[in-house]
Parts: sequence; C-alpha cells; structure tokens
Amino acid sequence: MPSYPQDISGMTFGRLLAIKRTKRKDKSGTYYWDCKCSCGNPVTTLITSLKRGATKSCGCFNREQNNKHIIGNTYRKTHGESYGKNLTIEYYLWQGMLRRCSPNSREEERKNYYERGIRVCKRWLKFENFLKDMGRRPSSDLSIDRINNDGNYCKSNCRWATAKQQANNRRSRYRS
Repeated sequence: MPSYPQDISGMTFGRLLAIKRTKRKDKSGTYYWDCKCSCGNPVTTLITSLKRGATKSCGCFNREQNNKHIIGNTYRKTHGESYGKNLTIEYYLWQGMLRRCSPNSREEERKNYYERGIRVCKRWLKFENFLKDMGRRPSSDLSIDRINNDGNYCKSNCRWATAKQQANNRRSRYRS
C-alpha cells in the first residue's frame, strides 16, 4: 500500500476527491474527510477507508454495477427495482418467496417450504416474469399467497391476498 501524507486535500481515490479534513474522529483518533464524488454527491469517510480503497465512491459505482449486465461489449440495464431507493415491495416479496423455497433457507422456512417440495416455477426465477404475471401489488394490505397451500409458486397458483385470506388458507397445525 502506498504511503500517503496526512493532508490528502486534492487527491483522488477512485471516484472521490478529498476536499478537507473534518474535526470528527473515530475511537482510534483517525480523522474523517469530506470528499466529493465524481457524480457530484458529498461523502464523509475515514482517511483509512480512502487509503486502503475501501471507499471509492458515494455508492454510485456499486449501483451502476448492480444495474448492468454485460452482454458482449454492451451493457443492459436490469429492471432497476432491487437496490436502495428503487427497491420495490414487489421485488422484496419476490426475494422472500425465493428464499423460503431455497435449500439454504433458515431451518423453519426450509421445513415448511423446501422440504415439503414447494418450489418457485422456473419462469419466476426471473423477477421481470414474476412481475409480468402477478402485476403490481394492488394494495399495501396484500401479499403473495398460494391458492393451493401444497402447490408451487406459479401464475396459476398465486394471488395477492389479505392476511385474513391467508389465515384461512393455512395448513392445520393439529395432526390426528
């Protein structure tokens, strides 16, 4: 790692231009620096984060990378609903559905979904297809529900349902 002077004003680290040292320090006495990202956003970060390359932008670089897929030499933007301020409730619910049906899910979820053979249909492994089939959530009091509680997550077996509808559609907890 190169050696940097304590005054890094005017130096560039990734997309960040160091502007001035603040009066704020962390527990070990390391100073924070006010920086300006190449996109124009202000950033305050530790000098050590800048020096070791842990902080390279305001977050714009990661957002750009998360929203692009390389196809040949061109970039294609994804749906743009999965990150930061753009995170939609539909994407959040879709991710929960995928997680519940995964062999890597938490023990309780794995027992109630994956080990019962409940899967997400192949088409819905892509968020855009899920959104096309289900549409936007019509109301904030609705969430995804399987009509046949023993069936898979797919267009013909799912609906937007209220908590009451879902409660009436649960498996019996009592075994005879």
